[in-house]
Amino acid sequence: MSIRGTIFKEIQNRLMTAVPGIQWADKDRGQLEDPSNHVFPRPAVFFSFGLGQYENNGGNILLGEKTLRVRTCVENYTSSHHGSVNIDQALAFFDFNEAVQKALQGFSGTNFGNLSLIADEDDLDHTNLIVTLLEFSFTLTDDSANSGKDLQLVDPDPKLVVNKTKVEDMPQEPPFTGVGLVIPVG
Repeated sequence: MSIRGTIFKEIQNRLMTAVPGIQWADKDRGQLEDPSNHVFPRPAVFFSFGLGQYENNGGNILLGEKTLRVRTCVENYTSSHHGSVNIDQALAFFDFNEAVQKALQGFSGTNFGNLSLIADEDDLDHTNLIVTLLEFSFTLTDDSANSGKDLQLVDPDPKLVVNKTKVEDMPQEPPFTGVGLVIPVG
């Protein structure tokens, strides 16, 4: 699986297991922009990778300073005005947002370092869906172009026997029958 696919699944799993009450975690593909796409259970979290800057760390390994854009979505028909009888219910979306932040703050995994909240913003344009943007920074290690990354270390052959022979004790004429591989040592 791709590096970003692996990171996505690890973050998605973290959200689904660490955020109480969450019903949906998905790739943000603009689902919240079109009301006909509001066919997902709520509360929900949508996330995507933001713009990043990369440096080559040698060996075709890139280190990137990236952002993770997380949008929380909570359905709410209650009122938060002063004197409202259901103000606590109206403000419960703050609890959900805080649970998402708590689950992701400091979280790290395969090929990515600790997530750190750098910005948040309320979105005012979704009627009874309260949408909040949380933005996290993190370091991504992209070694997908490193040709040696798929090499596997193996144990040496336990039947291999190495006998050291001084140059002066080596046979002078081929064939070196029964000698095997000859590596001269000092």
